[in-house]
Amino acid sequence: MSDKLSRRRQESSVHLSFDTLEPRQLLSVSVSPHQMSHRTVAHGHGRATVRILSDASVDATTIDVPSLKVIATPDGRHLKLDSTVEVGDVNRDGHTDLIVRFRRSELAGLLGSAHAVDVVIDVQGTRTVHGLTSNVIDFGHDTLSIVAGRGRHGHAAS
Repeated sequence: MSDKLSRRRQESSVHLSFDTLEPRQLLSVSVSPHQMSHRTVAHGHGRATVRILSDASVDATTIDVPSLKVIATPDGRHLKLDSTVEVGDVNRDGHTDLIVRFRRSELAGLLGSAHAVDVVIDVQGTRTVHGLTSNVIDFGHDTLSIVAGRGRHGHAAS
């Protein structure tokens, strides 16, 4: 095997190793607020913020924003993201983070007849690094709680 061919195979194996990151979560994802009232969700007031935090090994700004899928369990619905995307060092660790938002009303109906439900917000998408686009990656998730609103006398509203 020639030296040139051997080097080419080594280079391609570096690119292939990029896809081996898929099965695990790559980044810390933070959703705020961490708790919402059913009344706020049902009436569509405001937005929720999803922060995808970079670290020393993965740069969140390499995420292909159009590929992002923000999925809420327990029913697996895809949350429609606002078109405004921001970048900034949210946690002041020296790494640029990615910030996206969705309308809280996207979560309507998840509470059902329960008094509270935990909703896992999972963020998936692709990254482009050095001109190469990855397969879909699970970037991370966070949990938020939706709680029934309170009536006039402090009892949960039905």
